[in-house]
Amino acid sequence: KNPLKVFITRDKNFEWIFKYRESTEVESEFSNSTQTIIVDRLFVEDGVLWIIDFKTSSLHEGENINAFIERQKNAHQGQIENYKGVLEEFFQLPSKSALYCPAASQLIFL
Repeated sequence: KNPLKVFITRDKNFEWIFKYRESTEVESEFSNSTQTIIVDRLFVEDGVLWIIDFKTSSLHEGENINAFIERQKNAHQGQIENYKGVLEEFFQLPSKSALYCPAASQLIFL
């Protein structure tokens, strides 16, 4: 079994995240007076700054998809809020954020 298959199997979330956009930045570093962040992927679409953070998490044995989503939200909400705080100083745009978990083919909006 190919362990990379999960990363090359495309889903609708993958297609949307990775479609070409002139504004896309990957592994970009931003700093403010208190912290430095590295954002996996960000782009502007329809006037909205999208902040996408990739996670390698997968479902635990016996875990349903709703429990997985809640576990990811709880684990990473603070990190994404920090990202938004720093990025608001650089981009004067409304923002949305999501976690992308390719192992579960899930785009989790925060």
